[in-house]
Amino acid sequence: MVYRKAFSVGTFFWLAAGMFSPFVPATASAAQEAAAISLVEAAPAEGENPMVTAVGIRHAPAADAAQGPKDILLLIDTSASQIGAYQRQAIDAARGFVEKVGRGDRVRVAAVDVSCVPMTTAGDGFARSDSSTVNEAIAAVSARTPLGSTDIVEVLLEAADLFPASSAPRVLLYIGDGPGLNGIDVESFSEVLDRLRTKNISCSSIGIGPQINWPCLAAIANATGGMLLVPDEAISAADAGSRMAEVAAQPVWWPVDVAVTSDSPGELLRMLPGALPPLRTDRDSIVLFEGPVAGGRISMALGSQIVPPIGQRLPQPIGSKFPVERRYFSAASWPRRARSGQGRGSERGGHAGCSFPPGGGGWCP
Repeated sequence: MVYRKAFSVGTFFWLAAGMFSPFVPATASAAQEAAAISLVEAAPAEGENPMVTAVGIRHAPAADAAQGPKDILLLIDTSASQIGAYQRQAIDAARGFVEKVGRGDRVRVAAVDVSCVPMTTAGDGFARSDSSTVNEAIAAVSARTPLGSTDIVEVLLEAADLFPASSAPRVLLYIGDGPGLNGIDVESFSEVLDRLRTKNISCSSIGIGPQINWPCLAAIANATGGMLLVPDEAISAADAGSRMAEVAAQPVWWPVDVAVTSDSPGELLRMLPGALPPLRTDRDSIVLFEGPVAGGRISMALGSQIVPPIGQRLPQPIGSKFPVERRYFSAASWPRRARSGQGRGSERGGHAGCSFPPGGGGWCP
């Protein structure tokens, strides 16, 4: 079961997914739609600030979207919080993951806390997922004594440099509870997101630990085309790893040459904070627009695939207000943080809704 909820943001308004027509390429040769709007919500204008609208875009299912073998970097948290049962669960999740990934995929294992420590160094460090090298690396991580804290920024910066220069899709899976709940530096966080995006590294996480910083892990997943799974008593750690292997097999499209324009004369329409997240077929990618969206359009290229302008008439957000119990953000603070660039931090990651069932487990975004 995949759990998710819409972009529940304070007094934002919501339109259900599927209420808008897909964006259909204008060229006859592009018979299949490239992407579709899946949701729209807006925060009203605030003082001198114009309205901010969240638009969800999802890549259309494609029969020819199968990827070849991937390079997968498996990061297992060994900080002090990963002690006892949490360490055992993390190792179970790692083993469940490597058992289900594609046989042609290559995996490298690293232990992470204040830094990223690769467990294999021969060659480029990557080996077949079913090899003894990978199993021995996981065992080596399980033998480490959990110590220190998790410096997620330093870990991901170091991890990004461990991928070889190849054309294989790059996937990073982190298993742990993320950084402390006190937050991380916004500029540093933006730097690591830019590094992952520049290198086309899709980063997913399995949240395991006493205090999971799921907003931060969700923010990373949103910005890089990844996913987050937080298992509970209904989902074993090994099962979470197996399910994440299926998610990691899904293709990710990296937008380039993104441009936002408006047909409305004199109206300014811009993205906040300025980067369109990668697109997937199995979840929404959220982009924020400041200014009136009527008459707005967005264009991009997805690798070698040129996508005609999307949203020649971005729909006006209408509908019912979310009930109080479904609100997550404050309409007063969230758009302001997005304008300042802080929307790339932890709060931005909660947009998609980690909609957890009563036990606490669930998918995100």
